Amino acid sequence: MEKSSWEGVYRNNVAETLPWFSPELDQEIRDFINKNKIKKGKFLDLGTGPGTQAIELAKLGFEVTAVDISQTAIEKAEKRAVIEKVKIQFFVDDILNTKLKPKQFDFIYDRGVFHTFDPKDRERAVKTIRSIIKDNGIYFVKVFSTKTPGTEGPYRFTKEQIRYYFEKDFEILSIKDSVYPGTLFEIPKTLFCVMKPKAR
Repeated sequence: MEKSSWEGVYRNNVAETLPWFSPELDQEIRDFINKNKIKKGKFLDLGTGPGTQAIELAKLGFEVTAVDISQTAIEKAEKRAVIEKVKIQFFVDDILNTKLKPKQFDFIYDRGVFHTFDPKDRERAVKTIRSIIKDNGIYFVKVFSTKTPGTEGPYRFTKEQIRYYFEKDFEILSIKDSVYPGTLFEIPKTLFCVMKPKAR
């Protein structure tokens, strides 16, 4: 969708009713943090939407930056962060034309941005993500899986497609079947991927 379309989504809907709204930190992220005993670092919530993932990460002690293409999404997420009493740097950004600085983040979580990109923009998106993460950073990405029936909504991906788009710039540590916690009765099937940048 275009920027104006995302703006309309957040202007015309209560965040809690959106299909991807989940008040809890996704379990895969929490498990990774706990397993590796990670206590600090700069975390980017890419496509923050309602801001819930960013807020939960901030509660864990991370220095969090949260961006979204929608100004209204950012404004609503900021209000939620104030209520939750956490400090997060929010601002509007388009990852395809980003204002983010190179090698800025220890961790990046993309919970549903990459799978919205038109195929012609995917390589550019990967290159940009590689540029803003630190060389020893970790990139988490969750996308719709081809195991989700139908064609409505985001693009669907196989594990092979994930490798195709990312393996030039990232070492893929794992690709696991998962789901999107949210408000839908039928929970979408996803791939949850963990990667680290390849040396340059």
